[in-house]
Amino acid sequence: MSNVLLHTPLGWLVNHSFFYGASSDGSDFEGEVIDEKVVALVGPIGSEKALFVHQVTHNPLGWASALSDPTLLITAITVDLRGVRVTILDTPEIGSFVGGNEITIDYVYHLVRSWCMRYRRIRFLAGILYFQNMDARQPVLPDFRCFSGLCVPNYLYSSIVLVATGWNRITGAWLAKLAEYEHGWWRDVIHRGARMFPYRNPDLALEAIALLTHACMTR
Repeated sequence: MSNVLLHTPLGWLVNHSFFYGASSDGSDFEGEVIDEKVVALVGPIGSEKALFVHQVTHNPLGWASALSDPTLLITAITVDLRGVRVTILDTPEIGSFVGGNEITIDYVYHLVRSWCMRYRRIRFLAGILYFQNMDARQPVLPDFRCFSGLCVPNYLYSSIVLVATGWNRITGAWLAKLAEYEHGWWRDVIHRGARMFPYRNPDLALEAIALLTHACMTR
């Protein structure tokens, strides 16, 4: 599968800020922070995103800290990943309910934008990890175009990584399902530049993040 990324260099992606914007007080940032990145984690109910977050916070390769913002429904987890300060934003699951309201991709977009504006990190957003359980009976592929409000339009899909979960049940059927997604549900977004990452085991959590934050990946 040509679109499956395991150890592929990211090229220009890490040398360009995918998202742009001003700080929360309306002013631009002074200077450059070249070793800080922000990655948003997005996924529907049952996507196993929570298992990914658990692995990141308990990684053996460096420190990690988590800070919840109850007003924005986001938990920000900061990890030292190969010398880069990376903050991953764990967002509410699409399809879940908060305060009687259903979480949608558009709602998640507004949460991410509000968090980045509040903490003056909007220009450091490197992209999105979107999680999908290969065992899901009803696949969910949201319309990512709402995130174009935060980014240079031409770079939107090239900074989306589709993370296939279900690593503890990987079989020939799982791999066949992955191919079905690649050529079916995910075909259009992959054609537009999104990439696919098989989350085969928990040790690959940091590699998935590195796709968006580092020029090359080494295990």
